[in-house]
Amino acid sequence: MRTAAPGRPGPWLRPVAVTVLLAGLASLPGCSPVKDASSPGSSTAPAAAAAQPTPVPVPTPNTGPVLPRWESIEAARSAGTGEYRLTPGDVIEISVAGHEDMKKELPVRPDGRISYIFIGDVVAGGRTAQELRAELETNLRVYMRYPQVAVVVRKAREAQFTIMGKVIRPGVYPINGPTTVIAAVALAQGLASGQYEGSTIEIADLPSSYLVRRNRVVPVDFERLIQRGDTTQDVPLEDGDYIYIPSSLAQEVFILGEVFKPRSYGIRGRLTLMKAISESGGFKSTARLGSIVILRGQYGKKTVIPVNVKDIIAGKLPDPELSVGDVVWVPQTVLGNVAEALNQVMPALLAYQLGKSF
Repeated sequence: MRTAAPGRPGPWLRPVAVTVLLAGLASLPGCSPVKDASSPGSSTAPAAAAAQPTPVPVPTPNTGPVLPRWESIEAARSAGTGEYRLTPGDVIEISVAGHEDMKKELPVRPDGRISYIFIGDVVAGGRTAQELRAELETNLRVYMRYPQVAVVVRKAREAQFTIMGKVIRPGVYPINGPTTVIAAVALAQGLASGQYEGSTIEIADLPSSYLVRRNRVVPVDFERLIQRGDTTQDVPLEDGDYIYIPSSLAQEVFILGEVFKPRSYGIRGRLTLMKAISESGGFKSTARLGSIVILRGQYGKKTVIPVNVKDIIAGKLPDPELSVGDVVWVPQTVLGNVAEALNQVMPALLAYQLGKSF
């Protein structure tokens, strides 16, 4: 039995997943027929052919976590230039003027709190020394008149960043001096590679990689940085930064129907329809080039996108970009509506998936 590639769902699950992906399509209203102007009996004039639905290129589908974004790299950088804020692992000294016995050196606990005389637990993590001093003075006024508190950071926890995902050595690393995104990848010994279709390839999905700083995504373009050497994207890291490099092998499209090698295709960066068709061996002579459809969507948001490849070849339409989970169907006949498209695509898709299980 053939085993699943690293980072991809097991083949016994994939027919079910595809069924769930497409099941809701039958409830959509039918789309208008996509007629080939060159077919016998067609009454469509050349001028009317230009009115066909135009496939719209789709941006990279995975843009990272659902978090707010910094407006720019500069905004993310300047936001970290303020006063130092305490964090678990720091050691601080607290003293009260005229009360030598109240001088204490305390660690900030993992829960971000400290415990001080009379007061008990106080939140220190995330506060500046001056903010903590004001809190302590307020609480001590219950026990003494006009307390004058001093808070000094004696030992700051070592600054560090985290890098996870498809690097050779993911983990938490110290920031010893200026460290940028490229330096972080180098410290993790570079991007990971893996097996795909019998070849060793780089499996990092750079367009979907991201950097999170203080719960907001920094708009770093990892593809421009790592593949094109654009150093404007090489952001200096700060304490607590989190880098994630996802796998490209978990993202697929399916090319089925009248092509020489029907297959699934792992998206590693930008993938257009014509490139995917080329990787599938090209069209058979029986392919209906004017009636290709792309099935796209998740669960309740499913669409059928008609594509006239003749117009793409002629330069009249752009080559549409594919999204993760797209099913490209190259038919022998004109498809009239959604139900007809499903009736042709579903058996072929399930047969392809089941065939990969053995």
